[in-house]
Amino acid sequence: ARTDEADKVEALDLGANDYITKPFGTNELLARVRATLRTARFQGTSTGIKQEFNLSDMKIEYEARKVTIGTEEIRLTQTEYNIVELLAVHAGKVLTYAEIIKKVWGYSDSGSVKKLQVNMANIRKKFGEKPGEYRYILNELGVGYRMNDILFPVMLVTGIGIVAAVGLVVASKLFGVPVDEKASAIESLLPGANCGGCGYSGCAAYASAISEKGEKTNLCVAGGAEVAEEIGRLLGVESGFVRRVAVLHCGGGAENAPARVGYSGIDSCASVSALFGSLSGCAYGCIGMGDCAAVCPEHAISVASGLAHIDTGRCIGCGKCVSACPKHIISLSVIGGSPAVLCSNPLRGAAKRKACAKSCIGCGQCVRACGSGAVRLENGCAVIDGALCSGCGKCVSACRFGCISIIG
Repeated sequence: ARTDEADKVEALDLGANDYITKPFGTNELLARVRATLRTARFQGTSTGIKQEFNLSDMKIEYEARKVTIGTEEIRLTQTEYNIVELLAVHAGKVLTYAEIIKKVWGYSDSGSVKKLQVNMANIRKKFGEKPGEYRYILNELGVGYRMNDILFPVMLVTGIGIVAAVGLVVASKLFGVPVDEKASAIESLLPGANCGGCGYSGCAAYASAISEKGEKTNLCVAGGAEVAEEIGRLLGVESGFVRRVAVLHCGGGAENAPARVGYSGIDSCASVSALFGSLSGCAYGCIGMGDCAAVCPEHAISVASGLAHIDTGRCIGCGKCVSACPKHIISLSVIGGSPAVLCSNPLRGAAKRKACAKSCIGCGQCVRACGSGAVRLENGCAVIDGALCSGCGKCVSACRFGCISIIG
């Protein structure tokens, strides 16, 4: 008999619940068996472990040795129950074939694995699992079996997600802001530049104004005639688009209005205007520091020889340069429409000519040449009424100083 202390320690370390040496009596053996059954069951009250196992709709009651799925009790043989209970106690852990066989049958022989597989097939059938469908017990091929311990948490999280989704849907119905579908359709046609050329803060505001207030459909300067026509087709109205471009009402620059003040500071028209009024002899003309060019989103403005030049081919008529000019001598005009007067100096005669060689002296030649009464003199400068102008160009030819020009 193996009665050495080393033998006992080795056996207990290998997993034995007790160790008895010869000689022993039958009563002692039975007592030790009963004690082991009380304290070393797969799931015992003295260990503080739960008395039942729950996985999705399956419930195992250890004391009653009862397995139910839903409301149906599953009738298992003693061996089948022992296998299920063993896997449940070690849920999430892979138990090898050898471990299961040793725990359930207490021995291992050449046919043990096959016997375990037959019992597992019967368990799956009673659990209602189809071939390849492992809802409760997972098969680790070539290794063993594992009780699934994540199905319930997954289903719980899924349930929470469904409840949250329903809550969001209800909240969207109760607190949702009605969407103007017509405004949304109009906004989808706009270029999304948010340039403000239409007079509104952005494309969304302009689309809402068209939908709710009946605003004109031809105000989008970035989108041009194409966008206006698309919005018109959507609403069933004529677009009536008229292209506008920026016009500088000044023909001065370094060549015609030489600088008379030295300046060394910030390259800003606004700064020069605030400090000196102007660097040239004309206090009303283009300063030429490029504030207008800096804000142009299409790079349609350049500055050369102290004068801003506007490329009407690239200009989209957004109006940002109009707002940026501290002298307020840039306006938006219809391209191909009435001519523009390239002078904003309200002074008269000799004083004006002394300030700029290309200034309107208010001689009235353009007024007399116009046959439609579109040209008049106002504050010493010619003013052209676009509503009356026929576009004949006679005023352009009549101006001997070249300060009237056709736009575009």
